[in-house]
Amino acid sequence: MKKLFLSFVFLALITIPSIAQLEKGNWMGGVNGNFSIGGRSSSSRFLTWSFNPYAMYLVRKNLAIGIEMDNGFTHYKVNYQNGAEAYLQKGTDYRLQLAPTVRKYFGNGRVRPFVGLSTGLIMEHMRGYSAFDERTTIETEFGYYLAPQAGVSWWINDKVFLDLKGSYNLMDTYFGSGYHTLDIKIGAGLKIGK
Repeated sequence: MKKLFLSFVFLALITIPSIAQLEKGNWMGGVNGNFSIGGRSSSSRFLTWSFNPYAMYLVRKNLAIGIEMDNGFTHYKVNYQNGAEAYLQKGTDYRLQLAPTVRKYFGNGRVRPFVGLSTGLIMEHMRGYSAFDERTTIETEFGYYLAPQAGVSWWINDKVFLDLKGSYNLMDTYFGSGYHTLDIKIGAGLKIGK
């Protein structure tokens, strides 16, 4: 098995001879996202997923600026017990973050770490239903966020890459001070140009 794996790696390295050069004037674009399911026994359940396209322009070697559009969706269902009464609450939450982004890559190899910064506007749209008071609520609110990023890109060839990115919400005016999240996303992208 070990020989088979090493043979596969050797063939892959021979058949993919070129490594992407992240030179000034090229465009990069891709999509990443995440998915999670959770809950607490039978009393609550949630489903969260995101789909996040981005496009960047290389202004210098290994330095790109661009725009990201993070789309996050959450569907939830919670059964509450209030004394002798039990009631249901369910709803959906859509979060859109439209953000200018800067990303700095390090190295020239097939695997390239990067750091970045994303900041921009948040739109949060919520729709919920509470069986306790039989009320449906719909709200849309806006905020601002700041999130440093770190990750790594693995270049399959000189045009196609896979990436793993973590971002930490350092500031989020929608949720207020003290609210921080760490988002881990995986994705794929393309380089357009030379």
